[in-house]
Amino acid sequence: MRAEQLNLFAELAEPSPVEPWPSIRESLRARRVILTYSPRKGLELVIPTGFDRRRIPDILRTHTAWIQHKLQRPVQTAPLLPERITLPAHPTPNSRTEWTVLYQPSGSPPTWKERDGILLLNRGQDNPELCCVLLQKWLRSQAKACLDPWIHQLSRELGLPFAHLTIRSQQTRWGSCSRKGNINLNDKLLFLPTDVVRYVLIHELCHTVHLNHSAAFWKRVECHEPHYLYLKSQLKTLLDRIPAWVENSR
Repeated sequence: MRAEQLNLFAELAEPSPVEPWPSIRESLRARRVILTYSPRKGLELVIPTGFDRRRIPDILRTHTAWIQHKLQRPVQTAPLLPERITLPAHPTPNSRTEWTVLYQPSGSPPTWKERDGILLLNRGQDNPELCCVLLQKWLRSQAKACLDPWIHQLSRELGLPFAHLTIRSQQTRWGSCSRKGNINLNDKLLFLPTDVVRYVLIHELCHTVHLNHSAAFWKRVECHEPHYLYLKSQLKTLLDRIPAWVENSR
């Protein structure tokens, strides 16, 4: 299936209509188009009911880098568990960004502990699926501890208040902002460089004023981050920094 998907993906460069790939599912609850990938299901495009399917080729072209990254990633029979984890994104220079991971097959319920740069999981490497679940929960806690105060600080500095912050593991977005001013951030941001993450936070805060990508929106982004074009382009080149255990079974 992977080879067929790659061949079909090559057709996106052509102006002719794309075959029904990836699998397309209409949803009454969907308010926007969602592109997902899993080793079991492959690529799936969820669209709102009544969505104009003629727009699908352009949507896929927009996500070219992400699709290539997913389809060309080696398939692993079991997740590769890390011995070390590096999370470079942090607003303060003296914050811890590296951990040594130790696996200890004992304890119930499954938990983790942090001490002096060591992340101890009370599950052994003979249970990689459960280890991944623990690591993902730990990553979410790290993202909450890092991104929550960071975006609140930026909000005050830039005079761009927002309503509420949620940390998630999103497949196709680094962040989003609702009409009510609620901001969602991807916990995978912690694997990216600090200046790129700061741009994403500024980007979403600016959406509290302009809920679009109009000229006025980009002008406001540029006002707060003059190098936004370069940082925006970097987002498409950093996907390989996300390790396999982050996305296992999510």
